[in-house]
Amino acid sequence: LMKFSNLYLLGCDHTFFASFSVDNNNQFMYEYKHSYDSDSTYKVPYDSYGNKYTVEKVLDEYASLWKTYSMLKEFSDIMGVNVCNCTDPSLIDTFERKSVTEVL
Repeated sequence: LMKFSNLYLLGCDHTFFASFSVDNNNQFMYEYKHSYDSDSTYKVPYDSYGNKYTVEKVLDEYASLWKTYSMLKEFSDIMGVNVCNCTDPSLIDTFERKSVTEVL
């Protein structure tokens, strides 16, 4: 709506799936590590009601996120805006991919 002809996504790696696991008690966990930490820990995620997340719930929420990307792609096509994902690595397969050096 701001009349841009190109939008470039940076920092949208969405590679968090690699950190998912289920322990021997069938408890969903994810590896928690900041870029500035040398060590990582595994955490059990909870929703805002204090319920533990399951693999199904996590994947369902991420599926909703990807559906939003598809809606954004449809809208940007209608508006004549090219959205390009310049994040490497990235699991977002909805938009055209180019490296940062290609678009600079």
